[in-house]
Amino acid sequence: MVSIVPVPLWQRLWFILALPGLVTLLGTLPLPFVTTSTLLLLYLCIVLYAALKADQRTVFLCTLCCFLGFAFVQTVPMFELDLGVSAPEEALTAVLFVVIGLLAATIAIRLRSQFASLQEQKEFLHRQLGLSQELHQLDSTAPIPDLVARHFGSLFNQAIRFRLSNIEQDGKTRQQLSWDFTPGTVLNPAWPTLLASLREQVQSALIQQAAEQARKEAERRSDEDKLRTSLLSSVSHDLKTPLVTMLGAATSLRDLRADLRGEDADELLSSIISECQRLEAYIQNLLEMTRLGHGKLPLVLDWVSLEEIYHVVEKRLSRQYQTERLELDLAAGLPALHVHAALVEQGLFNALDNALKASRPQGKVLLRVRREGESMLMLVCDQGPGLPASEWERVFSPFYTFSLGDCYDKGTGLGLSICRSIFRVHGGDARIIEAPAPYRHCLRLSLPLPDSTTQTTDHDDDDDYSGHR
Repeated sequence: MVSIVPVPLWQRLWFILALPGLVTLLGTLPLPFVTTSTLLLLYLCIVLYAALKADQRTVFLCTLCCFLGFAFVQTVPMFELDLGVSAPEEALTAVLFVVIGLLAATIAIRLRSQFASLQEQKEFLHRQLGLSQELHQLDSTAPIPDLVARHFGSLFNQAIRFRLSNIEQDGKTRQQLSWDFTPGTVLNPAWPTLLASLREQVQSALIQQAAEQARKEAERRSDEDKLRTSLLSSVSHDLKTPLVTMLGAATSLRDLRADLRGEDADELLSSIISECQRLEAYIQNLLEMTRLGHGKLPLVLDWVSLEEIYHVVEKRLSRQYQTERLELDLAAGLPALHVHAALVEQGLFNALDNALKASRPQGKVLLRVRREGESMLMLVCDQGPGLPASEWERVFSPFYTFSLGDCYDKGTGLGLSICRSIFRVHGGDARIIEAPAPYRHCLRLSLPLPDSTTQTTDHDDDDDYSGHR
């Protein structure tokens, strides 16, 4: 706590006895430049210096000693306290010196006190700024008392214990900063004002944190609703090719049965069975994941490696594209993900499918996977013509399509919307960033990495994901 600290005893003796004694001794010497006016100015300098360094009591005693020294040496007869008898003008001079000295000392002490108060406020504001920066980074209220104590404990001489208490206001329970003084604490008069300001700061941070959590919850619910709607809307789009395959095979068997050889008929039947099995598993997962109703979107999470998900996606993409165009840059030692594998697979499939469509027939598509802090980052980069920055956010809107001449195949506009919703539901995100050379377009996907100590095995989910492959 910034305050006027009492000076030690030796410094008080220095102001009260030593300095006035030295000036008084100087006045006894037969020096031509040492006059009464010179001595009075020297005494006044001593009083002002004491006012800048010591407390008011010390300044008063210093003034008294200077007065006695002047009266003892400079009055007539010398070395006798006979003011007002032989030289009344000297008595008036001494009295004026005392008045001016005490007045100047009072002003100096007051200015020093104000300066100390300003220093105190500056220190308090500096610590408030540091506390504010850390409060905005908190995800919960639990660390707040320790955080306040770390920033302000020394300012209050470690005499206060901070805590969060629940209070009732307008029928609602809310938290506020409270404190307890340690036994035997001598309260500083400035503490109540500082503590009230500190409580308002913490209260503002608590309100902002609650609002941020409500915003995130609303955003999460909105993403879940968008994901339900988008996934259901995309069923016809994503299943169009296998349905056409099955329809063509079944029509061929019906119309050309007499002309087909046995192995050709068996191949058509096998194709129908294979596509039906794949569609059955895929639709089952979609229906499970997009169950409409109230509450949170049911996510059956399991531990799975990204490399495993990528191989499933690559196999699905191989039915439409030359997978030699895909390049996987996977960092070593990446941990497993705790996600709904089928959902993340669909999100990654949409991202790579979009990149392959945007690229030229021989254009390369890069999937670069790295760990950054507590998140896993996936960069999907392609060598297509790219998008103007004005379209980077709009392409994530449902049913929004972008056309640049004949550079892009026009789709349903659901792929990236579904991709973003899937990753956000898992706590991650999807957005477009500047692409590294020689690529023209880059989609940044992120997923949080949970604590591996919580790893569990969900056998039912393993079976579902295996069936989906």
